[in-house]
Amino acid sequence: MKVLKNWVPAFGVMAAALILSWMAGCNKSAAPLTAAALSSPPAAQILPGNIKLDLDVWNPGDAPNFSRIAARITNWGSTPIALNRLTVKAWFNGLGAGVPQTYVGISWANNQTLFNPNGTWLANVAQTSVQIAPGPSLACSSDRQANWTMTAGFTDSSTVQIPANGGYVETNSPPSSLAAWHLDNWANLPKSQDYSRITEAGTNSAARADLKYYALYLDGQLVCEWSSPAAMDPNTGLQPCGMSGCGVDPSPTATLVDPSATPTVGVDPTPTDTHTPVPPTATSTSTATSTATATRTFTATSTATSTPTNTFTATSTATSTATSTATATATSTATATDTPAPVTALRLQFMTFQPVSITNNPSVLFRVINDGNTTVNMSQVEVRYWYDDASSNASTSTNVDWAGLLPPGTALTNTTSDTIITTSHGTQDRYASYTFAPGTPALAPSQWVEVQSRLNHSDWSNFNQTLNYSFGAVTSYQDWTKMTVYLNGNLVWGVEP
Repeated sequence: MKVLKNWVPAFGVMAAALILSWMAGCNKSAAPLTAAALSSPPAAQILPGNIKLDLDVWNPGDAPNFSRIAARITNWGSTPIALNRLTVKAWFNGLGAGVPQTYVGISWANNQTLFNPNGTWLANVAQTSVQIAPGPSLACSSDRQANWTMTAGFTDSSTVQIPANGGYVETNSPPSSLAAWHLDNWANLPKSQDYSRITEAGTNSAARADLKYYALYLDGQLVCEWSSPAAMDPNTGLQPCGMSGCGVDPSPTATLVDPSATPTVGVDPTPTDTHTPVPPTATSTSTATSTATATRTFTATSTATSTPTNTFTATSTATSTATSTATATATSTATATDTPAPVTALRLQFMTFQPVSITNNPSVLFRVINDGNTTVNMSQVEVRYWYDDASSNASTSTNVDWAGLLPPGTALTNTTSDTIITTSHGTQDRYASYTFAPGTPALAPSQWVEVQSRLNHSDWSNFNQTLNYSFGAVTSYQDWTKMTVYLNGNLVWGVEP
């Protein structure tokens, strides 16, 4: 038995090395979100403690051919919030792909009022802005689907603010509305599978509902809501199939992977002592070391065939013979294959919200995905969208509406830069260059950075997107080689024009 005692520590070191190596692989291969899951920006940021906002909604008079919502936004924090920093979003399912459809957004002046915390009138609110935009088809469940987004914003000056400590802005009595929309031909709307359904709320402010299917944004960032000064809102707004602003998904039906979850390593907590004592014969001397691999696949094949269910139990049934001594040597050397050589592999996917030939506001949405096994410094990454604008005398501006690291949904908007570069490359005379500032969080294996941006001329004249090398009329993310990715100035993805 003396030899067996010496063997156990040796096995423990080897097992620990393999287990730690497997854990690294577990973190690396965790299943990411589905491609459609986060087509809307998740911006998972909990706001500073002095900013505590809440959104409630109600039904001011929905109709079969007409959708509308009313809302109250309460400021529970200690800092007044300018109304023009806030937007509200709802998502609905249109008539289906391939069906011509045009939606009209409507709002009215003097439909919202600003109140002090004690409920006294403070000010009337200007007419809101309403935008209806197509998006990728998102099916979070059989009855929660979306391919259009409604965004309602406030147009007041920055001096119009929701008071702190319980002040609020609220839609007036029905039929006043925060926003409304309908088809241009006033046909009935297919509402039964809409992600956001106002019919789930009451019909006045007193019966307003805290529905997670409507979301509140501050400066374009999804808000982590508070239902009171002391409690975070369990029904905080949740984007379709994505995260809430609190960085987690309270819905059990979404496809999120919890980034904080501890990987389950297949180690038997009780090392099943199958060290069946060997009669103290000369046979159980140095050969006991090798028998750890005799009855388990804990040899060279454990590297290639081990799965999370491989419980590395030390089943070293000491029934070995002198002939197994050579196997022990093979086991210890074969484990070197558990640490693969570093591989850097970046891939880009593209989509647009403007899949049309002529537009004055092209949208460029892309993801840079880390398919390798090493972490990538994002400050060394550049992405280029190539386009032809020779026919225009106007300058071009770019706007990054949102950028983030997924998962877990860390916002990168403030560290993402976009610049228009004049060039002469094939038929293209310009490209939009997207770069990331030093200090931007690194891109780990299986993570991706998503950027949502727009272009416009200084005079808002049209672009002919058919001339743009990088353009494609694709409305859901797909691999795209007509946008190029560079690492330290070297082309690593795509084909230049």
